[in-house]
Amino acid sequence: MAGKSTLANLIKSEYPKRKVQILCQDDFVIPQKQIPLINGKTDWENPVSIDFDEYIASVVARNIENQLVIAEGLFAFSDSVLCKLYDKKIFLEIPQEVFFERKRLDTRWGIEPEWYVKHIWESHLKYGLLPKTQTDVFMIDGTEPVDLIRLKKYLDIN
Repeated sequence: MAGKSTLANLIKSEYPKRKVQILCQDDFVIPQKQIPLINGKTDWENPVSIDFDEYIASVVARNIENQLVIAEGLFAFSDSVLCKLYDKKIFLEIPQEVFFERKRLDTRWGIEPEWYVKHIWESHLKYGLLPKTQTDVFMIDGTEPVDLIRLKKYLDIN
């Protein structure tokens, strides 16, 4: 609940005259029965749950068809091949307490047990942080309103 999907949709709305495609990593999950379990619950918070080959192929294909492709998700920076495809990189940061507060309010998939919410945060720390090798990244504080002027200047889409 950092606001990745919300940010992706905000960016898209800022370019109404452009052909924009949002690719959410959640659309590239492998069959549930192939995803490992944690305490008997499907571990969606593990990069093995994503078909990165399909995700990468889709980013490449959509890049040909669109003027702007937004690839979003917890594991957006966890695959080095995927990272090399990005022309621009945006990283949304929130503190742990804000994540827990937002996650407790998110009931899209029902109420998650507290241990699983902690697991999601731990997965973020393990797989979702920005690798030190990534440079020229636009950092966004997810607790503040997005500075659209600075963001659009960074994106520099004509």
